[in-house]
Amino acid sequence: MKHCYRVLFGAAAVTGFVIGGQAMGFAASTAGAAPSQAQSIVITIDTSGSSIFTASGPITGSGVYAPQTSRPTGGVSHSTGLLTLPDGSSFTVKTVGRQSDNFDPTTCIDTITGGGNYIITGGTGALSNAQGSGHYTVSASISFLLGSVCDPVNNPAVGIETITGSGQGKM
Repeated sequence: MKHCYRVLFGAAAVTGFVIGGQAMGFAASTAGAAPSQAQSIVITIDTSGSSIFTASGPITGSGVYAPQTSRPTGGVSHSTGLLTLPDGSSFTVKTVGRQSDNFDPTTCIDTITGGGNYIITGGTGALSNAQGSGHYTVSASISFLLGSVCDPVNNPAVGIETITGSGQGKM
């Protein structure tokens, strides 16, 4: 059986992680030493190819996530993702985490759980001063059922992955 996260998320694996803001409604501090504040993030990755997020805290709003790199090492995945806002500003988030999946051949559903740590490593445009770090959790329920045939190797994966993060951030 293919590992579900490879089928679904390619280079992002399941540990891909994003945070960001939208052009309207987020404020960047002009002070170089802005204090860190609570930051929360929810990312939704659909197997149809859509990857979106919402964030609240110093970095607030919605945007699009694009996986950049993923390197599994043993049971740990090291990933990098890019968030781009509607105004073109973007920043990079690196993650290190673990995951597990539990495939149920009776229902043909793979349940994925996991988590790890993230760090915001830089940005462009309105997000050029974005910084932060924290923890995230991953959950996904993915079906490999096509008609009445369960085939996790050849059937398309259908489902949604949700990544929820909390930590500290600043602009």
